Amino acid sequence: MTPETRPALFSVTFDINQNTQNLVWHVESPSHRDAFHTRGRAAGTLKLIQDELIKLQVTAGSFQYCVVNGKPVEIESFDFEITQCAFIARPSGPYRDNDGDRISETPSLIANSGSITMLDTQNTSWATSSDWSGERDRYLRITRTYQKQLPIVEKNGFWELSFLINVNITRHIKNGPPLGPECRVFSFDPESEVGSGTHR
Repeated sequence: MTPETRPALFSVTFDINQNTQNLVWHVESPSHRDAFHTRGRAAGTLKLIQDELIKLQVTAGSFQYCVVNGKPVEIESFDFEITQCAFIARPSGPYRDNDGDRISETPSLIANSGSITMLDTQNTSWATSSDWSGERDRYLRITRTYQKQLPIVEKNGFWELSFLINVNITRHIKNGPPLGPECRVFSFDPESEVGSGTHR
């Protein structure tokens, strides 16, 4: 598979015990280009390309020894179920047609689905892997990869791109009953650019 046909890996990560709702995110381009602008007028934005495919990967983690509900516990394992997740794309500027006339429709950024792209978490499979890392401070990571790729459909423009995910977390505690499920919501919202950044 050539770099042009490989999808861009869109990776989000959270710790099941974190206090905030913020996702750590990373985009890995198949062409090894820098997907996140750090210079120029587009600094601080995520660079996408029309017809590029997005592959979503969600990783949850936890230390073996942690505090849950104010009590120290030893976690043997945990599960997380993704109940909902969505990309939300809001154009940052006016959208105009080829004649330069402003139109009211919101252009789709991902998968021709309008401003909100809901992922089918129930009927589309997720590939799962897990591993423990570290010797002294052991840390368990569980990764789920969405088995459907999402296309970037617009040619030019700036979007405020958000990603929301709802998960149910169950902790399996040593010498104790499972804790959960606990419902958590996590999100991130980088601004994104496709093409030249103009809707004209």
